[in-house]
Amino acid sequence: MKNTFTYVPFVLGFIVYLFLLSNSSGGPPQTTGAPGEATCGRSGCHAVVENTGDASIAINFEEGSLEYAPGETYAMTIALTNAMNDSKNGFQLVALDSLNNNAGTWELVEESTTQIRGGTSLADRSYLTHTTAGTGQTSWMVNWKAPTESIGSIGFYLAVNDSNANGGRTGDDIYITNLSINAASSTSTSVVDRLSKNITIYPNPTVDFVSIHSAGVEVLNTTVYDATGMMVHVSSEPTLLNLNGLTKGIYFLKITTGSGSLVKKLFLN
Repeated sequence: MKNTFTYVPFVLGFIVYLFLLSNSSGGPPQTTGAPGEATCGRSGCHAVVENTGDASIAINFEEGSLEYAPGETYAMTIALTNAMNDSKNGFQLVALDSLNNNAGTWELVEESTTQIRGGTSLADRSYLTHTTAGTGQTSWMVNWKAPTESIGSIGFYLAVNDSNANGGRTGDDIYITNLSINAASSTSTSVVDRLSKNITIYPNPTVDFVSIHSAGVEVLNTTVYDATGMMVHVSSEPTLLNLNGLTKGIYFLKITTGSGSLVKKLFLN
């Protein structure tokens, strides 16, 4: 009997270790807070109320666009700002249609820091999550390929663990958010395509100044947004921006013309 009690703490500790290790290499499926799901804060991983910390999260879709065309591939960025630390964080993301079925497919951009996992009881759902190497950052990039046919509104559901890196399940903050996009009309798609071909920004990446060159299109104004969607700069000169006062990171330039608006991603080093 003495030997049995001696080994019990060791066994229990080893089980907890394996559980934490598995989460460090990707969040357990079905914890995004999407319809029919819990979150990391309520699924047994942690016991916290979501969105109560000082950080913020954002889903950035195709440089600010909120529309998709069937079969097209779009760049997405997941951002965590004002994190407790930059060395141990994680996330999980899923895309669902209006009937809460899986929508589209994921394509990895950074295979060392992100991975794709299937659902368990919701087996049709496909989840994007971090890897062990991917916990050491506060933003992640991925490509999402839209369904081959227009299926109406699509929702992206995101949960992020802002970890305090203490090696346990206490003290972390869990954040959730979602983003809805719609099928693009042929008119709006053609406008964005034309502006994308006629407007360029350089240099990108940059350390301070950015020039906007437009061919046959008048730029009326340019506003700058950070990764969370907060406006951080309005330029008095719409084609020449001085971003010297901003911190390093990913930003989005909303360029407004007489024909419509275009959003461009900018990297500030």
